[in-house]
Amino acid sequence: LWPPKLPPPPPPPMPCPTDESTEASEEGRQDGSDGGGGSRRAAVVAQAKGRLRREVLHALAPGPRTHSDLAEGAFALLPARDAAVLSEEGQQVDGGDDPAGAMLDEILGEIAERAPASGGGPVKWRLRRDAWDDYDPAFFH
Repeated sequence: LWPPKLPPPPPPPMPCPTDESTEASEEGRQDGSDGGGGSRRAAVVAQAKGRLRREVLHALAPGPRTHSDLAEGAFALLPARDAAVLSEEGQQVDGGDDPAGAMLDEILGEIAERAPASGGGPVKWRLRRDAWDDYDPAFFH
């Protein structure tokens, strides 16, 4: 009984979202309908916010940081697509003045608190106690 019977081939991989499908869902949002892509867009935004949250959390772990230090560091480490998505979301929140800052402020409100001021220097942020539960010492940042 040669050749041996082989198992069936694996199913084809699931298609990846393309820029065209993202553009279509964004166009749908602009005209007031989600075009079926609203939930996909929401998932993309949630993932980008999660990655920003993780970067900010791990940037604050060593000690308090200023808002500008966090903005420069966290957004520099994010993938370009995440930065673009968060900037678009921030424009809706902030009206366009500082979209990246608006998203950072949202994350800081969830995981950080203002550190006590020292001698009139800039305001610094530190991790809240409950945010330490999400700290991962193995996370490369």
